Amino acid sequence: MTGSRAQRSGLDLGPLEAALRSWEASPLEALIRSVPPDVAATPADLAAAGVALFDDRLTFPQMTISWPAVSANVAIMQRFCDAAGAWLAPHGKTTMAPHIFEVQLRAGAWAITVATARQALTCRAFGIPRVLVANEITHRGEIRRLVSELAADPTFELMILVDDPGNASDWAAAARAAKLGRPVRLLVEHGFPNGRTGTRDRAGLGRVVDAIVDGRPWVELFGIEGYEGIAPGQTAEELEQAAVDYLDSLAAAARWILPRFTVDRPLVSAGGSVYFDRVVERLGRSALPDFQLVLRSGGYVTHDDGYYKRLSPLSSASDRLPGMDRLRPALVLWGVTVSRPEQDLAILGFGHRDAPSRIDPPVARWHAGGGTLTDIEPGVRIRRMDDQHAYLDLDGRFDPSIGDFVGCGISHPCEAFERWRLMLALNDARRVVGLIPTFF
Repeated sequence: MTGSRAQRSGLDLGPLEAALRSWEASPLEALIRSVPPDVAATPADLAAAGVALFDDRLTFPQMTISWPAVSANVAIMQRFCDAAGAWLAPHGKTTMAPHIFEVQLRAGAWAITVATARQALTCRAFGIPRVLVANEITHRGEIRRLVSELAADPTFELMILVDDPGNASDWAAAARAAKLGRPVRLLVEHGFPNGRTGTRDRAGLGRVVDAIVDGRPWVELFGIEGYEGIAPGQTAEELEQAAVDYLDSLAAAARWILPRFTVDRPLVSAGGSVYFDRVVERLGRSALPDFQLVLRSGGYVTHDDGYYKRLSPLSSASDRLPGMDRLRPALVLWGVTVSRPEQDLAILGFGHRDAPSRIDPPVARWHAGGGTLTDIEPGVRIRRMDDQHAYLDLDGRFDPSIGDFVGCGISHPCEAFERWRLMLALNDARRVVGLIPTFF
């Protein structure tokens, strides 16, 4: 499934590969909904069985992931970062799928980003050698646990955000208590008024920097971080301008604290999956030549048929970043037509428990019936969903029979991954080439 194992990251991925192969050789839990009954004993057996998506051996609904699309998207984003001189630390919270982490790291990703201590420990369980926690960890038990990971493995690299002087002191105290032989790498987070986490002004930023510097040699000021994706606005234009204005303020903050760094090239990190081109403009090598930019985009890896299709600068719908290849949606939720109670209404066998819907409902893109597979272009939006049923207004666009399959693109992949413990990985012929476990 993973194809060539050549890598560009420079990291030791042997432990990660061994952990993945161990999982693939473990017995399948037959009661997990993605697992076909009586087909295979292990994930590796299933990958070798050549099961086709529409075989009678599968049960539905199924959330599938196109492995060729994932591979293409990873390569596209890595090329963008390489051309920009940015390091990529893709946000692992999007997928929490170590198989996908492996593909990203082998393509050249510098690290994996996570949002919680638990996610960082999951990365460690799979042997991820470099982790950026793009969040504040303030629970002292979690702090001690992560410091113990650093003490146990001198090759493990960990970076943490802080926006409070006391939290910086807690990290220093934990490192001192563990007699850690190297400093914990801290990035000060700088936010904006009425935002989420992060210092609000120069005074607050200065107090956190002072606390980190005072905590040496147990902690070190390693960089500055922020997130532009939640800058406020009503229209798309207002949102983008607010993101740009915030990035400019983050750049100014980075320049202001530059004299306090002792590392040769401190990090500056930002970048979700919507404005990463603006992040490069405002925080990249031309704007901040003394810093190394680290992008943390995550949604690009599967893209989607909704939110990111509308907003990503590498979407087929975007005129930003001309000349670059475009990302491809990789996730499809396949359901069976269970009822045709009215002429222009089809009820599909999936619902809120299967499909993300917080931002956009799924959109019907493919119809499989009578031995043929037909594209539905443009797609047909699901009108509403219950727990296990989806209401699809056909409007004469297509005519599924009872038992036909309908494949739906989704919006916002984070919500799709968190609903499925296992996803079927498919090749372009829609045959199963592997199982992708998630660890939320």
